[in-house]
Amino acid sequence: MKTPWTQEELNYIRQAYSDGKREKVIARELGRSEASVSKTITRHRLRHKRNYALLRERSKKQSSQPKPIKVDRILEDKTFNGHPCNWTTRDDVLKYLGEKSVHFALNYNKGQPEYFFNNQSVSLAKVLMEANKIRIAAGKPIFHLEDVTE
Repeated sequence: MKTPWTQEELNYIRQAYSDGKREKVIARELGRSEASVSKTITRHRLRHKRNYALLRERSKKQSSQPKPIKVDRILEDKTFNGHPCNWTTRDDVLKYLGEKSVHFALNYNKGQPEYFFNNQSVSLAKVLMEANKIRIAAGKPIFHLEDVTE
């Protein structure tokens, strides 16, 4: 679900990007995806070739950074035991599960990922469910994937 950009967010992007802040950092501060920030920079014609030497010099002279906007992007969703959710990417879920579960395995067959629990092939939905069980036990917000979570 797309969230419209507020004027405050657009002003923040203009200032932060012109000050040399990376798109990844801006996205994290605004609780948006890096892709959406990148598209917004392009759409509003803010993208230009950066002179990094000048940006480094400018950052030494002035210590005032644009103030981050406090945005709470954790969406409340009652589809999974009423826990708050955390929209994320498949890669983040796979990385998290690979670090937290010894029963999980990921293989590639002809370039396509195959997921396994206890040597049994499972769907991405099952992978998401197992990752969320671990997150709930740890008291963390659950993962939601755009193509999997309803």
